[in-house]
Amino acid sequence: MLGFLTAVPRPVPVPVVVPPGLSTPPADYAALASSLGVDIPVLPRRTLAQHAEAATLASMGVSTFDLGSVDRYLRSLAKKASRKRNLRWVWKPLRKADVAYELRVGYNVLVGIDGELDNTSVYEHLVPGRVLEQVRDISGRIPGAKFYVSDYAAVDPDPFMMFITEAALHPWVFAVWDEPGFTG
Repeated sequence: MLGFLTAVPRPVPVPVVVPPGLSTPPADYAALASSLGVDIPVLPRRTLAQHAEAATLASMGVSTFDLGSVDRYLRSLAKKASRKRNLRWVWKPLRKADVAYELRVGYNVLVGIDGELDNTSVYEHLVPGRVLEQVRDISGRIPGAKFYVSDYAAVDPDPFMMFITEAALHPWVFAVWDEPGFTG
């Protein structure tokens, strides 16, 4: 039965594109609306936050992965590794500061993927220095970013790194590496 599994190619990152439609930068727009007493409903607020995050990532030259492609890839690896047991992949917090129970429901409903936020423990493996440098740079520019690493019970998974903020509830997958040995 598992012989029918076709290999799903590992996703390739693409540059972040700032969505069109706002002539005023999101932070300036929010400040202008607030100064005029205009309340911005929740969904447009998330859109503004997502635009701001995209603009920041684009200005930093960060490329990201399509979350649906990452999900399909990790699902295929988990299925291949599990053989007879039902193995799922999850997003583990990078550090204790990234544990965010308030994101769990909104995140999973929003993206509808297999990988859930698993806040039961932090990621327990080494992360390449180049990825930690990206975490440092992104967290310095995007307040409230919570960082997660894809994980499942396999010997040599291909971990992906993503962040999400409560403001935008948009997962940005920005790094991947091979295990073991930090290649890729």
